[in-house]
Amino acid sequence: MGTEAKIRSRSERSLFLQESYWKRLSITVELTEPVFVFLRLVDSDKATTPFVYQWWNRLSETIKHFDIIPGHITKRDCQLMHRAVLDRWQSAHAHIHSAGLALNPRTHVNGELEKMTPEDRLEVKTGLKNWIKRYYNDDQKR
Repeated sequence: MGTEAKIRSRSERSLFLQESYWKRLSITVELTEPVFVFLRLVDSDKATTPFVYQWWNRLSETIKHFDIIPGHITKRDCQLMHRAVLDRWQSAHAHIHSAGLALNPRTHVNGELEKMTPEDRLEVKTGLKNWIKRYYNDDQKR
């Protein structure tokens, strides 16, 4: 092993022995895990459209309630992460997600719509109507 490799190996070893390294790593995993869980759910081979809306809401709420960790995560960091998730939702959300939620029988059995805020319920209803209009643009078909 060359001198440069030995130096790098020694510095990596000292990094891995530092408690602050493991603390930062733990925080990183805690922050990214909800996103990876969401991506695994959406990227599965199962029919996921009826659940995407709920999963996004859960992800948003999880990030919104992240704890402030002094020296690592500030309230502003939490707000920025939450805003990033909401912005992504606005750009990725399609009317079919609202339709999938509204037409999913589990949503009604579990009372999911009733648990939502009035703004979210309106978004779902509007999305469903827009989806119906898009796919059944002839009034006689509706």
